Amino acid sequence: MDIESYKNLIDILEQNDYQYIIDKNQNIECIALGIGDILFKLVNLQENLVSKPVYINLDIFQSGLYKNNQNSESNIWFENPYNNFIFRINLLNDIIENSIFFKKKDFIFVITSFNALLLSKTNTTFNYRILQSFNLSLNSSFYNNTLNETILNFIKKPFIVFHTKLRLNNDYNYNIIKEHLNMFFSGLKIHKYNIILLGEQKFKPTLESAYHKITTIYPELLKLYNYNSDKILDLTKEYIYNELNYDEYKNDICLVHKAEHNICYGQGGQLCSSLLFGKTIFFNPINTDAFYENMNLYNSGHRYFKSLDMINKYLLQIV
Repeated sequence: MDIESYKNLIDILEQNDYQYIIDKNQNIECIALGIGDILFKLVNLQENLVSKPVYINLDIFQSGLYKNNQNSESNIWFENPYNNFIFRINLLNDIIENSIFFKKKDFIFVITSFNALLLSKTNTTFNYRILQSFNLSLNSSFYNNTLNETILNFIKKPFIVFHTKLRLNNDYNYNIIKEHLNMFFSGLKIHKYNIILLGEQKFKPTLESAYHKITTIYPELLKLYNYNSDKILDLTKEYIYNELNYDEYKNDICLVHKAEHNICYGQGGQLCSSLLFGKTIFFNPINTDAFYENMNLYNSGHRYFKSLDMINKYLLQIV
């Protein structure tokens, strides 16, 4: 174990008052590190469903690598691990500062001898079925980012957000879904709201995107211009994955929070952020026996659909 190679990361941890430990053989389970995974782990902490502290693997932010277990080959997860590390430190700092439920001592970073995150030692239990609230409880000041004048003027009227990411899994034919949405958006006239488009226009080829066949519905969403061109604000970026910017993400979260509805197709960080920071209407046919059977999802202001036809019929009724 070359602890010196972690110096930059350790310096940042110390500057931000986070602790780290060395767990050479990784006997401690660490949390999953997707943005949505972290957010839902925070909700679990908020409701006392998991014990404190939680442990965060630091190896992956040093090397960008993961392994299925101690004996497997290493693979690249983060092409830009430092960028992903800084983003998550900023996210934790901001939420901790604006919550009564978390303290920095609740999060401990872990260095092992593997120089890679071990999936076999990663805890992906989120207690979806027993959550009481699908919202993070934060001070109102958390949402006080300064938005530019164009956006401020645009959101003076009630608005909805369409998110561009489409993530299901290999069981689904993405082309059929995209064709369905292309037809739906081509004829959709929105009467009550302004429209903001958020997310990436394209999804970079990565191990994760190849495994889940992640793509976007940005080309399909552009068909909304057919009947709504005077009330659309396109805030998408060409790429976001591995080019994370916390200030930009925070601006997006403020819009997610202020929106009358967030519209999401599929899973992923955009859905988790929308659920926990705003009100969400979403299509997701996967894992229907997990948190979707918890009525507190609906009591938190969200609406969930297992079929494209049903979510689109619902949208026709409310927009």
